Amino acid sequence: MAEDEILVTRPPRTERRRGPFREADGKISAIRILMLLWGVGLFVVWTTISLYHMEPAVIDGQLLLFGSSIVLYKVGQKYGEKK
Repeated sequence: MAEDEILVTRPPRTERRRGPFREADGKISAIRILMLLWGVGLFVVWTTISLYHMEPAVIDGQLLLFGSSIVLYKVGQKYGEKK
Protein backbone atom coordinates (compact mmCIF):
# COMPACT_ATOMS: atom_id res chain seq x y z
CA MET A 1 0.00 0.00 0.00
CA ALA A 2 1.38 3.38 -1.00
CA GLU A 3 1.75 6.21 1.47
CA ASP A 4 -0.81 8.36 -0.30
CA GLU A 5 -3.52 5.70 -0.14
CA ILE A 6 -5.97 6.01 2.68
CA LEU A 7 -7.87 2.96 3.72
CA VAL A 8 -11.21 3.91 5.22
CA THR A 9 -13.42 1.25 6.68
CA ARG A 10 -16.86 2.14 7.92
CA PRO A 11 -18.80 0.03 10.37
CA PRO A 12 -21.99 -1.59 9.08
CA ARG A 13 -25.01 0.70 8.93
CA THR A 14 -26.67 -0.90 11.97
CA GLU A 15 -23.60 -0.23 14.09
CA ARG A 16 -23.44 3.43 13.08
CA ARG A 17 -27.09 4.01 13.97
CA ARG A 18 -27.02 2.50 17.44
CA GLY A 19 -28.55 4.52 20.22
CA PRO A 20 -30.58 4.22 23.40
CA PHE A 21 -33.82 3.71 21.43
CA ARG A 22 -32.57 0.95 19.14
CA GLU A 23 -32.53 -2.80 19.60
CA ALA A 24 -29.42 -4.91 18.96
CA ASP A 25 -30.46 -5.42 15.33
CA GLY A 26 -30.74 -1.66 14.73
CA LYS A 27 -34.53 -1.41 14.75
CA ILE A 28 -36.23 1.28 16.81
CA SER A 29 -37.65 -0.05 20.09
CA ALA A 30 -41.30 0.97 20.45
CA ILE A 31 -41.39 0.21 24.19
CA ARG A 32 -38.40 2.47 24.86
CA ILE A 33 -40.02 5.33 22.94
CA LEU A 34 -43.30 4.67 24.78
CA MET A 35 -41.59 4.77 28.17
CA LEU A 36 -39.84 8.03 27.28
CA LEU A 37 -43.16 9.58 26.24
CA TRP A 38 -44.84 8.22 29.39
CA GLY A 39 -42.13 9.73 31.60
CA VAL A 40 -42.20 13.09 29.86
CA GLY A 41 -46.01 13.14 29.95
CA LEU A 42 -46.05 12.34 33.66
CA PHE A 43 -43.54 15.12 34.30
CA VAL A 44 -45.58 17.64 32.31
CA VAL A 45 -48.81 16.72 34.13
CA TRP A 46 -47.09 16.82 37.52
CA THR A 47 -45.51 20.21 36.74
CA THR A 48 -48.82 21.64 35.54
CA ILE A 49 -50.70 20.47 38.64
CA SER A 50 -47.92 21.68 40.93
CA LEU A 51 -47.88 25.12 39.34
CA TYR A 52 -51.68 25.38 39.43
CA HIS A 53 -51.86 24.57 43.16
CA MET A 54 -48.58 26.41 43.95
CA GLU A 55 -47.21 23.39 45.86
CA PRO A 56 -45.61 20.09 44.79
CA ALA A 57 -48.23 17.53 43.79
CA VAL A 58 -48.19 14.04 45.29
CA ILE A 59 -47.67 11.24 42.78
CA ASP A 60 -49.38 7.97 43.67
CA GLY A 61 -46.89 5.26 44.65
CA GLN A 62 -48.56 2.66 42.42
CA LEU A 63 -47.97 4.85 39.39
CA LEU A 64 -44.30 5.15 40.24
CA LEU A 65 -44.05 1.42 40.94
CA PHE A 66 -45.61 0.60 37.56
CA GLY A 67 -43.25 2.86 35.64
CA SER A 68 -40.19 1.77 37.57
CA SER A 69 -40.91 -1.91 37.06
CA ILE A 70 -41.22 -1.52 33.29
CA VAL A 71 -38.05 0.57 33.08
CA LEU A 72 -36.10 -1.94 35.17
CA TYR A 73 -37.39 -4.79 32.99
CA LYS A 74 -36.22 -3.03 29.82
CA VAL A 75 -32.82 -2.21 31.32
CA GLY A 76 -32.36 -5.85 32.29
CA GLN A 77 -33.47 -6.99 28.86
CA LYS A 78 -31.08 -4.57 27.11
CA TYR A 79 -28.08 -5.92 28.96
CA GLY A 80 -29.24 -9.48 28.45
CA GLU A 81 -29.25 -9.14 24.66
CA LYS A 82 -26.58 -11.01 22.76
CA LYS A 83 -24.48 -8.97 20.37
